[in-house]
Formats: sequence, structure tokens, C-alpha cells
Amino acid sequence: MQYFTFLGMGKDGKYNDLLTSFKEEELSLKTPFVQEAIYKKHKSQINEVCIFLTPKARELTYPVFKERFSEWPVTIIDISDNCSFEEFIPLLIENIRDEKIIVDVTHCFRSIPIRLLMAMTYAEQMKNTKIDHIYYGQMFSDPRQKVVIEDIIKDYQLQKVSVYLSEFNDTLAISSSNWEIAAEQNKEIKRFLKAMTDFNRMIELCEFANAVKCVTNIVRQAKNIRNKPDQYTLLVPMVNKIIDKLEKCTEGSLRHQKAELIRLLLKHRKYQIAATFTDQFFREELIGKLVLKRGIASFEELMDEYPFLRHYEDSFAYKFSQYLMNCELAMDGSNKKDNSGVEQKFNRLFDRGLFNQQDIDQLYNRFDVEADREAVNNFFKNYRNKLNHGQSIQDSKGLEEIIYKVLDITESL
Repeated sequence: MQYFTFLGMGKDGKYNDLLTSFKEEELSLKTPFVQEAIYKKHKSQINEVCIFLTPKARELTYPVFKERFSEWPVTIIDISDNCSFEEFIPLLIENIRDEKIIVDVTHCFRSIPIRLLMAMTYAEQMKNTKIDHIYYGQMFSDPRQKVVIEDIIKDYQLQKVSVYLSEFNDTLAISSSNWEIAAEQNKEIKRFLKAMTDFNRMIELCEFANAVKCVTNIVRQAKNIRNKPDQYTLLVPMVNKIIDKLEKCTEGSLRHQKAELIRLLLKHRKYQIAATFTDQFFREELIGKLVLKRGIASFEELMDEYPFLRHYEDSFAYKFSQYLMNCELAMDGSNKKDNSGVEQKFNRLFDRGLFNQQDIDQLYNRFDVEADREAVNNFFKNYRNKLNHGQSIQDSKGLEEIIYKVLDITESL
């Protein structure tokens, strides 16, 4: 494991002996260099000490350091007195060779601490390395001068988590595959980020019902984080934003949750998946409407009530809803088509008393409003079918408007 550290110029060109200890540890060491305490703590793991030195530090403080720790495996990395971020990043990345590293920012230069944190995040991604510890030694003068070394790795990891949360809040996605590293030591954070990536996966797979369940899980995990403000101070503001954004998708019936999820996707301009879910939502509700008199409130409940439907055909929902739209509801605006041949395919459903002609006629009358029939037909013919076949849709505003319209129609079934 490599240990990266900095040497500055000290006070009047030197560092004085100070009692040095780790936070929450009683054992202390009298030394002018915090590096000594850190090295002793991890001596069995460290194979190289990489020291960033400016020309002035090399002249003033490094000679004493070198004499005191002559047996250490030291590598010097020269940086300028006014080291820029652009200069620093390549040097850091160039010198990282191990899968795990320790970084000590105690004597880091005034202009570098924030830059260093940014550089470390970048380096982890570029070099596929993991930062195990980030140490900072803080000086205290009361009752006597001493240095207390604190490992700020948790704050660093939370800072990275906050970036992931901000990204999800903006895009409903986490693009980085490195989120597990940031959550490695914290099960609550890991569950929270995993809920988000599970949601992303369900979106990619077009798993509508499971995507809704994932949203509920995200909100649940977010509230667990929010309930511990002392532990997650850095995260709570963004966590609250995510809860506010998603909570509507967890309220009310499953039907309401699905509609709200589609509206959320539209707000984030995820038109293709919004259109796919709207297609699925309309078909499910169309079928579900026929069995509401049996107290079944959703397509999922229909499948649970009559398990044989799951084995009827892999594409039962699509084919039966297509039959209803084309043959019984005449969504294209024509008169009811001759369905004598098609209906034979679903005789088993009628024989079991799941549906009857009166049910279908009532559903047909629901679409007696010409504007609604035209909207549904327009959605499937001019937008959904084009998306299915990879055709370009220039009018995104028109797509958004028609999806909202079909959503309203579906909810009023």
C-alpha cells in the first residue's frame, strides 16, 4: 500500500516536536512529523512513502525528515510552489501504482485541499484504486500544544455519495459503476444507492411494476438516512429533494403510483420509457376494467386471482388488449370489426366467466368520446409504433402532450 503525504516549510523553516495522537486513541507520540505516527500505525502495510515537495520544502524541512527516516522507502514527487490543479492531477495519477493507498493532507498547501479531494476521486476512477484512509492532523494549543490526527475518509466517501445523489436527483440515474466503493463501509448508504441502481435496471428492462416497487424502496431508504441527521449532515439536503421528488409515486393505489411514475419520467424527458410504460399501463387497465366488478383493482391482482393466465400465453396482456382495441373498441375510428375468428382464441376466458359481452360493451361506450378515441389511436399509430421500430420523432412536445392525454384517459377508465 502506498502512503502519499506532503511536507511544507513549517514554522520559521522547521517543524517542532509536538505530542501527536490519533483521534479517540490515548497513546501519543512526541514528534515534529505527523508522518511518523501514521507510518507506525500502518508500517506492515506500507511499501512506499510518496512525498510531494516544493523547492522550498525540499530545502528547508526535507533534510531533517530524510535524516530521521532514512530507512523508509521514500519516493519524492516534485511540485511547484504554486502547483495548479492541472499540474497536480497528472503527477498524482502517474505515481499511483497500488490497488489501495493512504493519503495524508496535514501539510497540504492552502490552495490544494479541495483540489486534492477532487483529484483523489478522479484518480480512483482512472487508476482503479481505492483510498483506504485520508488523514488530517489538527493542531491544538490548549492546555498544551498537540496534534490530533483524524481519519476523514468517511467525510470523503459521503462527499462522493452526495455527488451520486445529486446526479440521481437531476437525471433519475446513477451513471458511475463505482458507487459500491463509496458505500463499502456503510450498509445504510449501500442499501440506498443500490435501491437507485435497481430502479435504473428496472427502467432499462422496462419492468414497470418492479420499477414502481424500486421507487418505494428508494423513498424508504432515503427516510432512514434523513432520520439520522447527525450522522448524515452532508446528505440530508439532497436526500430531502429526492424524497420530495419521488414520494407521489409511492402514495395511493398501484394504479396511481404507476401514473405518477410516468409523469415523473416525462418531467425528466425520458420519453421512450414513458411511452413504453404508458402503452403497458393502458393495456393493463383496459383488461383490468373488465374485472373490477369482481373486486380486482389492478392487472397484477388479475394475474394473482387467475394464475392460469400467466401460462395462457407469454404475451397474453398484449394480444388480449390488442384484440379489445382492434375488434371490440375499434380504436382506429371504424365500426366494430368482425371478431368471430379472433374471439374463439379467448373462449376459455369467457367460459370461465371472467368477461362477458356486456362488460365489453360498457367498456366500448367509455370510448364513445371521439377525442379520446382519436388520442389513443394517435398515440399508438403515430408515436408508439414509431418508437418500437426505431423511427425518429421530431415532435417531442407532441409526444409529451399525447402521453399526458392517454394517461388521463387511462386513469378515468
